Order: sequence, then structure tokens, then C-alpha cells
Amino acid sequence: MRDIAIDTFLSVRHKMNPNKRKDVFEIFGFDFLLDEDFRIWLIECNTNPYLGTPCKYMETMLPQMMDDMFKIVVDPVFGPKYVPDEDRTNGFQLLYRESEPSVNMRRPFTFDIVYPIPELKPFIGKVKTVIKE
Repeated sequence: MRDIAIDTFLSVRHKMNPNKRKDVFEIFGFDFLLDEDFRIWLIECNTNPYLGTPCKYMETMLPQMMDDMFKIVVDPVFGPKYVPDEDRTNGFQLLYRESEPSVNMRRPFTFDIVYPIPELKPFIGKVKTVIKE
């Protein structure tokens, strides 16, 4: 999922900040699908994701996500003013940043990543013909 998110950013990186403003950020929402072969597919990427709390899990996760987002994008610029949960580890990580110091956590592409089950990998190379007598 991280690689797909980074590939999505890379595909539109020239349109994301056309005026080259410093210290800007945006929250994106990614919807994924896991198929019967355990492959991950991107359904859509939203530039204005829903930030409501329709269930108990979201009531806990959303404030933590916002705190962690500010730790990643705002604290390096302005410094932390208030640290509510010093003992809680950050559940999110910075995947891509173009400005210095740049970050790109994309792994090299291999078929092992795309096809987690070896029997599903496509055959690449010469086809060996076997004739039974």
C-alpha cells in the first residue's frame, strides 16, 4: 500500500504544488481492495477524505492521526508547542517529500511484491517446450 501511495504521488507530483510554495501539506485518503490472490489494488485517492467518526475505532484513530500528522509536517517547521502523548509511538510515517531533505520510501519493484503467492507469478523468459513420447 505504501508503494502504491508513493507511485500515486509521483504520478501527479508536478501538479500537487504548481506554485512551489514552501511548507505546504495536504491529507489524502486512499481506498484499497485486497483480491482473492492477496494482491492490493488502488480503488481511488481522495484529496478531501472524510474525517468523521462513525464508529468507536475512528473516534480513537482520527485524533491520533491528526496529532501524528502535525508531528510529521508542522513540528519540524515550527517546533512542538504541546506534546499530549509522549509515550505513544507515531503510528504513521512520512512516505514521500520532494523538498530537502527529500524522502522516498518506495521499494524497488519486483514481482515478489505484486504476486505474494509464487504460483500466481507470470512466467518471464523463454517458454520451454516439452514433447512427451
